[in-house]
Amino acid sequence: MAASIKVLYSFAVSGILTLASTNSLNIKHDRISTPVDKDDLVKILNESYLNINGDIPHENVVAGAWAQISLENAKGKKVWNYNLGNIGYFPDKFDGPYYSHFGKSTFKSFPNFIKGAEAYWLFLQDRCPITIKNFRLRDPRAAASSLKRCNYYRSDEELYSRNLAALYEEGLRRAKSQK
Repeated sequence: MAASIKVLYSFAVSGILTLASTNSLNIKHDRISTPVDKDDLVKILNESYLNINGDIPHENVVAGAWAQISLENAKGKKVWNYNLGNIGYFPDKFDGPYYSHFGKSTFKSFPNFIKGAEAYWLFLQDRCPITIKNFRLRDPRAAASSLKRCNYYRSDEELYSRNLAALYEEGLRRAKSQK
């Protein structure tokens, strides 16, 4: 009860008190560990891509997405709130729940892995489509460069590129094994 009063108070103070479903409100969630199995990630990527695009992605594209999410999320061990790829939360661009990572950065929060993967695909398609093309061309280094230009990550480009390329081959083996 006290938590709901606190939420209503903060909405009223900021002038945002509106009638809307809980899913559409910008509500901060607790950061919850939601690790994903490496093989399950391939299935999730295929299903979520199918949901958005109506077809199964090329295995090279899945390999690239698997590699990039594995790099961002420590091969599935460091996933929080079903956020695959660490999709950032920007209140002026997104609506919905989010979580904070050590009180500094904010990231989108999802109800399950499929929704998290759909957001990952949509982010790439909308904000950085050249990355998908580079994945399909089996060029993870070019994909890393395009991700950097799209402001997806802030770390050193050479290091990110090297790690993405190393993970890409493992992603390709996993994508081919599930065909």
